[in-house]
Formats: sequence, structure tokens, C-alpha cells
Amino acid sequence: MLNNELYGGTYVWSKTEKYHTSKRTKLQRKQRDPKKLVTVQMPHLRIVDEDLWRSTRKRLEAVR
Repeated sequence: MLNNELYGGTYVWSKTEKYHTSKRTKLQRKQRDPKKLVTVQMPHLRIVDEDLWRSTRKRLEAVR
């Protein structure tokens, strides 16, 4: 939940892409290049206020 950017008011499209390694394999998924992500600010979807979101992100980055 704390990693979901939508709670902070940011929506990210195209995080993964689907592909086949060959004609006989099942559909696979892989992470897209971060440069290809589509990010849109949607403040009306924000669940957590900005100050709390920033402090939480800072704390999570310090732990990692």
C-alpha cells in the first residue's frame, strides 16, 4: 500500500508490457523502461495528503 503512487495522487500507465518469446509460449510480462512510463498527476484521487506522502516516501527510501 505504501508503494502505490496513486495514494499520493500520481497515476502511472504502461508499467509492464506483454510479449511472446516464441509462437508456442504463453504470454509473458516484463517491466518497461522507466523512460517509457506515462505519469499523470491526479490530485482528485489523492488519499494521503502531500506532507504525509513525502515523509513516508523519505522514510521508505532510508530503510532500503
